[in-house]
Order: sequence, then C-alpha cells, then structure tokens
Amino acid sequence: MIQWKGARSLPVTLFIISYMKITNWFMKKQLWVKGGIIGMAVCMGLFVFYSLYFPVVARLDTGGELSPSELILPTITGHAVVGLTFFMIEGSSIPAIFCKATETHCNEWSLLPDQGGIPWMDPQTGVDGYCLRQETVPETSCVDRVENGAFLISILLLEGIYFGVGAGIGAGIQWKRNRKK
Repeated sequence: MIQWKGARSLPVTLFIISYMKITNWFMKKQLWVKGGIIGMAVCMGLFVFYSLYFPVVARLDTGGELSPSELILPTITGHAVVGLTFFMIEGSSIPAIFCKATETHCNEWSLLPDQGGIPWMDPQTGVDGYCLRQETVPETSCVDRVENGAFLISILLLEGIYFGVGAGIGAGIQWKRNRKK
C-alpha cells in the first residue's frame, strides 16, 4: 500500500470522511427526525443485545429453556413478539389464507389393519401402518414463506414503533424549545 508522508491510511481516511458526512447530514435534520432515527438505533441495539442475551441465559439455565421471568425485559421492549412470531403463525389459520391445502397428513394411524384405515407409511419413521384420519394441510414451503413474511413485517412494525416513540420525544423537546422563545 502506498503511504504518503503525514497521511493516514486510506480506509481510516474514508471512514473519517463518511462519519463526518453522516454526522453533518444528521445534524441538519429536524429534532423529531433525529429522535426517530435514534429510536430505530435503540431498537437495533436491543436486537443485538437480545441476540447475545438469549443464548447466554439459555446456557446458564439448567433446563435449556427460558423461564417466564427471563422474558419480562424482551416483552416490555417488544422484541419478544418478533421472536415469537413463528409460533403465533404456526398455530393460527393465517397460512390457510395465503396457501392452498395440498399436502395430505395422517393425524391418527395404527399398525393394525382391522381398524378400517388406509394403508400408510409414516414419513418420519418409515414404518408401514394404516391411517385412520387424514387431513389436507397447506404446503410446508408456502407456510415457511408466510412465517418469514410475518417475521419481517413484525420487525418493520417494531422499528416503526421505536421511530414513532423517538420522533414523539424529539417533537416534544422541539415544542418545549419553541415555546420558550
């Protein structure tokens, strides 16, 4: 790498210039916009914190599961809702709205042929038996797409809420400053 006498390295110089441009852009914005951006940054910071928090707490916990008291803080900040989106969608009828029921699943089966079931092989174990009750459900890949979409929507909603709270605080501060003038 070419070094000029008295000059910093190129990556450091680019970082400093970028930082100065971002700071200059940020300082020109109205207070409510600054507050909203800070709120979104807090939301992202909490996401990083919880990404480290949950694995550490799960390791410290003897059973490997989180207790309800360990979910209080993420629930208050709204981040638990994003994490639980998959479970909320999985147990609901929302996938049926977006996905056609095309896969057949056996809900109850037996090894005995005399119970009047349809010949069936369990896909998980490979054991032959007889299906006593079948159900048509949405395709797994479609349900996965619906769950991922709901997860992304919940992230955007949470970011929007944090932006709104930050913007509200910024607007309140701006209003108080304007009132004093």
